Amino acid sequence: MTDDDIDRRLLNWALWYWGGSGRSGSPYPIYNIGPRPPRAGSSIPILGGEAADTDTAVNNLPTAWRDALRARYLFLSPTGARLRTLSDAQVARRLGCARSTYYERIASARKALSQALRAKKEQSLRRRPINHTENSGHSVYIFGTLV
Repeated sequence: MTDDDIDRRLLNWALWYWGGSGRSGSPYPIYNIGPRPPRAGSSIPILGGEAADTDTAVNNLPTAWRDALRARYLFLSPTGARLRTLSDAQVARRLGCARSTYYERIASARKALSQALRAKKEQSLRRRPINHTENSGHSVYIFGTLV
């Protein structure tokens, strides 16, 4: 996965986290007043399955890396405090590290996340053959089940 792919997945995860996964919606309660009509051209589709996979992968990262990603993309501290208005140096201080360490943790987490998601994708492609031919007869597998 490229850096752009990981960044897109993490931004999708953040959108899902704040509104698309059954959580509280916007981080600002005033905006949680009920369903809004769709606005043409301004909505960003949230890929729920992808976001849930990203959430699982993020939660499996070491604590320091997970906290750095949550601070960067969800604007949350490990205690759940909002960090939106803080500078990177202030966020790093809240995480108990230097700003350079905060950046290193984000980079390491993104690399580990990329490897984990790539491995998951490769594993799912190996595990579920869609079409398989044996002895000139045709056997079709759908989700791992012979049909």
